[in-house]
Amino acid sequence: VKSKDATFLLKSKIIDAGIYINPKKWKPISKDIIPTSEYLFQNINNPQSLAVVISEKAPIPNLKSLKNIIISNIQSRVSFFRLLNSEYRTINGIETLYLKYKANVKGLDFTYASVYYLTDEGYMSIMSYAYDKDFFSEENEINNFINGIVKTTKSQVEDVIYTSPPPPMIKKK
Repeated sequence: VKSKDATFLLKSKIIDAGIYINPKKWKPISKDIIPTSEYLFQNINNPQSLAVVISEKAPIPNLKSLKNIIISNIQSRVSFFRLLNSEYRTINGIETLYLKYKANVKGLDFTYASVYYLTDEGYMSIMSYAYDKDFFSEENEINNFINGIVKTTKSQVEDVIYTSPPPPMIKKK
């Protein structure tokens, strides 16, 4: 289940899923680092520990198919990959896929923990990672983060249309 300290709910704008976070331990950072992310966070106590929330509309039939797609995608992008753990978990009442793996990205070793939630519309991926040497000291906090995944309704985002202000009124003499 989610941590009792995870009190702030962020809803996906893409699918019916969201995540509870602990705002005292995780702060949002610029999504420019990972443009495909819906949300990106940095651990306040260890800035080398990051978390990514990705939501995607995709017609994936089941978690097993999603697992094969995810692993294939990761393997094609890294120079080294080793799956440490893979299991189906029930988190906050929803069926998820949990993956823990090591990967070498551009010469740097990272360890990742992630959960994937499949809906009728697509999936949500919550992944947290750190340098391999730092991961195990941060693993409890990383697991607390990814266990914040929940089923919810999509965030209703209103489009704001900006227009130029009207010209100033001229007073008649």
